[in-house]
Amino acid sequence: MSTASTRLPAGARDALAAAYAELFTALQAEENPPGRLEIVRGTQCSRTVGVDEPGWSLYLNQASGLGLREPATEQSVDDVLSFYGPSRGPYVVAVDPEAQPRALAGWLEARGLRRRLVLARSQRMPDAAAPIPGGFRIETIGPERAEAYVALAGQGLPAAVGRGVAALVGRPGWRHSVALDGDTPVAAGALFTQEGIACLCWSATLAAHRRHGAHTALIAHRLRQAAEQGCSLAVAETLEASSNRPGASLRNLVRAGFQVTHQVRVYVG
Repeated sequence: MSTASTRLPAGARDALAAAYAELFTALQAEENPPGRLEIVRGTQCSRTVGVDEPGWSLYLNQASGLGLREPATEQSVDDVLSFYGPSRGPYVVAVDPEAQPRALAGWLEARGLRRRLVLARSQRMPDAAAPIPGGFRIETIGPERAEAYVALAGQGLPAAVGRGVAALVGRPGWRHSVALDGDTPVAAGALFTQEGIACLCWSATLAAHRRHGAHTALIAHRLRQAAEQGCSLAVAETLEASSNRPGASLRNLVRAGFQVTHQVRVYVG
């Protein structure tokens, strides 16, 4: 759909990783934590239990950053894969275009992983005057409405993981918003900021209300929030379109002025 043409700043990549890691920090508050995250040979590795929905399962069982901080070796690949146990599935390894060495993809494929997805990372400048499509009211919420947020953004997640998502509402660095059509909450999205970088994440729209502009309204709202907080850059990541995935989220981001900077190869184990 789009071609990466400029480099994503290292600080943006770090902010995206930090936003992801915060969920697993929240999950550790559970009596029996449903997920854990560790750094294995410079690679951020996460694993969860009890998640049956395929999309969530792959998102929450993910190794990212392999070969970035230092060139990967076959031993470091084996160490990362061993984090997922003997069954080695389901999980994904996201390979950044700057990962080294070039042989990394071949090492993963030799161990049974297959490239099936492409994760697009995109960026644009925040905008305090970003136009919000008419017909929606956007509300920034606090912890008292965290459950309502999870009902929108955490559809398909088990209760234990949903509680981790809810725990992020009101946490420093986070802003959570809900789009309402009249009095009905129809979509939700989060904004995480770190060192002047704003990450648009955890967006979802109820199936019956898609294709009406709620996601676009939330993008504009969060661009405004990023500008209000003095951020220099807004970034997002989402799957590109494939034969069975429409890629609507990425299309909306591009229409809102985001430029794809990275196309990350995603290998499924």
